[in-house]
Amino acid sequence: MLWFKKISIDSFFDGLTVFCRYSGMAKYDMDKIDGREYVVTMYHDLGKKWSIFMQHILDEGLKKTLNIIPKIDITESSIVLRFFNP
Repeated sequence: MLWFKKISIDSFFDGLTVFCRYSGMAKYDMDKIDGREYVVTMYHDLGKKWSIFMQHILDEGLKKTLNIIPKIDITESSIVLRFFNP
């Protein structure tokens, strides 16, 4: 809200871009399938604990701000986030 002045899918991706670009902790790719389904893949080299941490942050953030329940898969070096735009 502070930077983007609204709560939306676009501001979520804008915030994710800012986080990844300036923290240097991860890189991400986003694909939009059929205009409604989003698949976001984040790559990092910080280990499984960081993947678990980001899983929690992304899950709770999307649920509480956009009422979106994502499906999140994690590995040692990646987080794959899938959700539908309502």
